[in-house]
Amino acid sequence: MSMKNKSWSEAVVRIERSAEPYALVTVLATAGSTPRGSGSKMVVTAEDTYASIGGGQLEFLAVQQARTLMQSGSNLQEIKNYTLGAKAGQCCGGSVTVLTEVFAEVKQQVIVFGAGHISAALVSLFKELPFQVTIIDTRKDFLEDLAFSNRSKAIHSAKPWEEITHLPEGASVLVLTHDHGLDYQIVSTLIENWRWRFVGLIGSDTKAKRFRARLKREGFDQEDIDRIQCPMGIPDIKGKLPMEVAVSVTAKLLSLNDSLGSSVGMDWREMKRSIREISATEAGNTGVGNGG
Repeated sequence: MSMKNKSWSEAVVRIERSAEPYALVTVLATAGSTPRGSGSKMVVTAEDTYASIGGGQLEFLAVQQARTLMQSGSNLQEIKNYTLGAKAGQCCGGSVTVLTEVFAEVKQQVIVFGAGHISAALVSLFKELPFQVTIIDTRKDFLEDLAFSNRSKAIHSAKPWEEITHLPEGASVLVLTHDHGLDYQIVSTLIENWRWRFVGLIGSDTKAKRFRARLKREGFDQEDIDRIQCPMGIPDIKGKLPMEVAVSVTAKLLSLNDSLGSSVGMDWREMKRSIREISATEAGNTGVGNGG
């Protein structure tokens, strides 16, 4: 089934998996003759629309407004009234009050140093989540074996730590290479260039103690050293199999992103007040009432 033939709810599920921004347009109230009743919904993205609130110029104006609001790049809401005769150029003669809810693009930037078994498990999980993923490794063949999605990319580098200066601010960084010496070089460089949301280092408590002691000997501040989480992941999720570790780490990343999977949210009293104000204004200006 193509996206065009999906219901608005099916479209939302698919779009949220791709982390694409979208707007949900809902008919809150109608007065007089209108193409669709209250509760009608449609989904608007930068390029497409799914489902309908009635078509015609009303829908054209609503889509235009939704895309204008989406340009803010933020989660927001707007209630707007369309008088079909005057504003929408339609002959129905009624009016429609529309709620537009914008859900901004949600992409947590995740940088993974290392393309081994745990990375492969992570990539399989990340496909279903709004993460923008970059995998960096010295081994080109390992990178080629990963099943990347359209929201992930690979960087082959003989000196992975040199890629750190090019990484986006606020990214979550996972260090899980095949070599402890390489792990240390990457971690120390991350500390020196700190602008990260989270840095996790694969390893046991013993590895963590050794790394922290070495970082301390080499002059790093304790506060900076303590920013590195090792072992990384959610402590309550046990297990050492690649997928078990991947689930634990993914859970940790999800816990960092308060906006992930959240709705915009609007107080219902505020919504009702806005509808009353708009309806009263439009009725006074046009003479359109509940009877049409």
